[in-house]
Amino acid sequence: NVREALAYSFNPNDEIQHIENGFAVPTCDDSTGTFAHEPSLVAAGGLCPYGPNSLAQYSPTAAKQILVTDGWTMGSNGYFSKGGKELDLRISTTAGRQYRLDSEQLAQAAWKNIGVKLTVVNEPASTFFGPILFPEAKGFEKANTQWDIAEFENSIGTDPDSHTIWDSNQVPAPPNFGSNLTYYNNPSVDQLEAQQRLATDQTQRAAIFHQIHVQILKDIPTFYLYAPEDLSEYRNNIHNYMPDSVGPAETWNIWDWWQG
Repeated sequence: NVREALAYSFNPNDEIQHIENGFAVPTCDDSTGTFAHEPSLVAAGGLCPYGPNSLAQYSPTAAKQILVTDGWTMGSNGYFSKGGKELDLRISTTAGRQYRLDSEQLAQAAWKNIGVKLTVVNEPASTFFGPILFPEAKGFEKANTQWDIAEFENSIGTDPDSHTIWDSNQVPAPPNFGSNLTYYNNPSVDQLEAQQRLATDQTQRAAIFHQIHVQILKDIPTFYLYAPEDLSEYRNNIHNYMPDSVGPAETWNIWDWWQG
């Protein structure tokens, strides 16, 4: 319920306009750049259909009502609490990157508006992508004891295989040390991930990924900010410059270039 309230009270278009200066597009899945990507999941206004009812909405009012229905009480300081504990979440990303700090500040403002306190706890990249997200060191039993919300860029590559992100046995702990950083656990998604890895027909795989994408949107272990555009520049007297999405994206056909 809290994750649903957070999703409904944050407008990803603010990220696209203020952080990416418009050079990004909305996405509601993590398969961008692959055959399994589904732009059709993005609803009007660039919003994703989150939650059990698959509602695509930006509504701080609805978000507050979800928290009230879930038993949270608004305090005199403007923040919700329940059972004597204030709804105070920690967000973490790599320190020293202004655009990510700007993103966190957008989230702070949006969630303060609905009565959720957000505390920024950033770490150097070596720590964030080390014992914070991947707790192999002694004393870090699991990463989500160190943060509540983590912000980072995820790139699957040319194949949409996402089993290391959503399989319940791929949490960043022994023996697999996978990339299921949210510790997400849904048996139906586990089965679907196993099916897509065995399927050889691309159309069949795409249909399986659709089921995965829809279930992730319902369960909200994550919510999507945007898919950045991959921009490149070249001199206007260079001919046959044709960036591609595979391999050395900009220089794959460098032998065909000519200047004139």
